[in-house]
This record gives sequence, C-alpha cells and structure tokens, in this order.
Amino acid sequence: MARANVAVLNRNQHVLQNEIARQQMLGDRLRDTLTTLRESEEQLGAIVGHMPLAAALWSPDDKLVAWNRQYALYHAECADIIEVGVDFEAIIRRVAPARVAAGNANSVDEYVRVKMADRHTPGAPEYRRNADGTTYIILVSRLPDGSTLETFSDVSELCAEQDLLKDVLEATAG
Repeated sequence: MARANVAVLNRNQHVLQNEIARQQMLGDRLRDTLTTLRESEEQLGAIVGHMPLAAALWSPDDKLVAWNRQYALYHAECADIIEVGVDFEAIIRRVAPARVAAGNANSVDEYVRVKMADRHTPGAPEYRRNADGTTYIILVSRLPDGSTLETFSDVSELCAEQDLLKDVLEATAG
C-alpha cells in the first residue's frame, strides 16, 4: 500500500511539474506579447504624434479621448483645457471668437450652434480659412463605436496655387 501511495504521489508530482512548466511558458509568452504590444503602441504614438495632420478622437458622448501635437497647436487658444475628458462644446466655445474673427461665422453663438448641430451628422469636408491666412480642410468621421474622429489638414499652399492659377486664367481670358 505504501508503494501505491508513493506511485500516486510521484504521478501527481509529475503532473504538477508539467503544469508549472506550462504555466511558466504561458507567462513567458504573455510577457513577450505585452512587450510587443507596448512597443507597437509606442510606435503608433510616434507616428500619430509626428503626422502633419492634426487629429482628435472624441467619445460617443463628445469627450476628448486622444489627440496629437498638431491638434493642440491648431487649437492653441485653448491649449490649457485640452485634456482627456474635456467636452467638445468647451473647445468650440473657446475657439469661437477666433473663428468669427476669421469670417467663419457672424457671431460666437452662431458658430457654437452650427458646430454642435453638425456634430453628429458629419457631412462634406469643411474648408476653413483662419485669421492667420492658413486654410485647413476638416474631415469629421463617425466610427462604428459611435466615437468621432476629426482631422485637420493644412491645404494653404494648395489653395494659394489654385488662386494663382485662377488669376492667370482670368488674366489670359480677358
């Protein structure tokens, strides 16, 4: 009987050793996967952070989730409130005076009202001329989870070239 108990104990010890080895292997694989995931996240962050495109991601309830450096630069007048969780309307209200000054609306209230109304029904790209003379094309996209992605591309050079071409064409036509 003692031999039978020793055999059972040896078998159980062998099973436990195999399970421990399997768990260690799974732990190593998980650690490797997490390292790869962190590296990929850092690479993606570097890519998004250095794109010439300004971008912001908003939650379905219009709270800021993520943004890149160019987004903060584009919205310099509200850099002090750009943080995770800030309301879209807070950003819009802060930038509204500059947008009115650039001729993008007749009043702050009008600008806020239009932006909030258009918020959940993204349409055609918007061209926005800023007070400093730059022109941006703004794209708003609804994502499958209900969040909103905004991108801002500086198209000032393209617009200047189009204006120059238009002037040349008008001068040669007339």
